[in-house]
Amino acid sequence: MWFVEHTLETTTLPEAIWRRWADLESWPDWNDSLAWARLSGPASVGATGALKLHHGTRIRIQVVEMVEGERWVLAGRTLGITLRFVFRVEPADLGARLTHRVECRGPLAWIHRFTLARRLREGLPRASRKLAGLSARLSQP
Repeated sequence: MWFVEHTLETTTLPEAIWRRWADLESWPDWNDSLAWARLSGPASVGATGALKLHHGTRIRIQVVEMVEGERWVLAGRTLGITLRFVFRVEPADLGARLTHRVECRGPLAWIHRFTLARRLREGLPRASRKLAGLSARLSQP
């Protein structure tokens, strides 16, 4: 198993970030690697959906944990690995502290460490900044 994690402190309010996270269809707006993202219903434990990456890989996902307004975890399988996407947001001195974490397990995880992990180390900080910026703009009156 391996993971990549990025934490960002921002002036954006936690509630605004949570609203963007709960709207999967808007994820490509802040996550450059996604062509689209969907859930079959409201964001809640047990909900299923899929993510499609720009390079073509499609990942079926399920919400496996959720604490409304604070944390949620999506799990999916693809290409011999299981991925867990962990999203946390909490109040901080500036406004909010948001954390994106991607965990990779499975028999082929070691191979993906050389490619996927590198892309995640580059992409998670960029996605976090874009998410915070978009969330801040949408929460202003």
